[in-house]
Amino acid sequence: MATLKFSELKFGEAAAEVEAEKDPDLLVDSFVDKWDVENKLARGDAFLLIGPKGSGKSTVVEYLRIKAERANGLSFFAICDVGELYQSAERNLANLENSRSELAWRVFIWLRLYASIMEDHGSDLANDPDHVKFFNDLKVAGLVSGDLKTVISEVKKRGHKFSLPQGLYSYTIEATGENVVRADRLAEILSKAVLNAQTTSPHYLALDGLDSAFIGSSEYWSLLANLLRACNSIHKDLRKGSSQIRIALLCRSDVFLKIQLPDSNKIRQGWGVELDWTYGVDDFRHSYLWDLIEKKIKASGGPEGDILARYFPAEMVYGQGVREEMPRYLLIAITPDSKGHTHPLHRNWKIGWQCTPTRRPKDQGGCQQLLSGLLHQ
Repeated sequence: MATLKFSELKFGEAAAEVEAEKDPDLLVDSFVDKWDVENKLARGDAFLLIGPKGSGKSTVVEYLRIKAERANGLSFFAICDVGELYQSAERNLANLENSRSELAWRVFIWLRLYASIMEDHGSDLANDPDHVKFFNDLKVAGLVSGDLKTVISEVKKRGHKFSLPQGLYSYTIEATGENVVRADRLAEILSKAVLNAQTTSPHYLALDGLDSAFIGSSEYWSLLANLLRACNSIHKDLRKGSSQIRIALLCRSDVFLKIQLPDSNKIRQGWGVELDWTYGVDDFRHSYLWDLIEKKIKASGGPEGDILARYFPAEMVYGQGVREEMPRYLLIAITPDSKGHTHPLHRNWKIGWQCTPTRRPKDQGGCQQLLSGLLHQ
């Protein structure tokens, strides 16, 4: 079979969700997990994914979603955009004290997990008439399909009226004869239901979009701090359950450093996974990025073996006569630092500095295509 031209190889899309939609096989077959993220999330050994923009946090979630869908015929993976949630709830956050803000997050997350389990017809809760009625009551209240704004409104009311499943919680009866559940008790009720749920399907809730356009406001930073605190608490509870029900919080490295929470570093060290692609950048033979390049090429039908010798010149001259071996040139150009910034040589290349191969490439445009294809992986 003839070797593909470099221009015929695929290096994926800039956004993981787009690649998952267009070419899920490429995403799955070329997935590189040097940090054992998949197993750490499944075991409950981690819930926090940290890395610069483009480091693959969303790719992890899409990979797990596709794998579960293929293994079970369906998947219970929900992805919530924190920026969008904040935008919808911004006005409701006014005069909401920290304890109530954290409570709103706990109610919101437990609601989403409970809804996921109730949609899983293989779970015991989905076949329990009492839980079905309780779930319908939550729907009527607008809490199941509602956004964070709806949850905050309910939390501010501090009281909910539902028909609770027997044995789930002993509620009080008002003089009116109505069953009343306080907001803090609702989180407790939902957590008890989720933790006792029995299902063979994995359930994941991923919270993304923490690098929102609203990131400069003090309310937003307070919201993120309370979200981190709530996720840490919920994650520890989920580890006690018998089913694989997990949460994942995706956060950019520089954003995480600005979250004002005394225990943030302890949470990061204990329950975080750092997606750091800079390892081995000085020697492509040990580089995580080069592993990704080779897997992308193989997954798209390209050849195995010495890709450099097949497609690229031995070295590159750029800028003011700077000479660089081709492997190092490519890796430095596409490796972001902790803030997601790329090396100046790529920025210079991008705006038109002359890059001259000392030996003509076997396939024209190979260097630029590789840089464009992998810069945002």
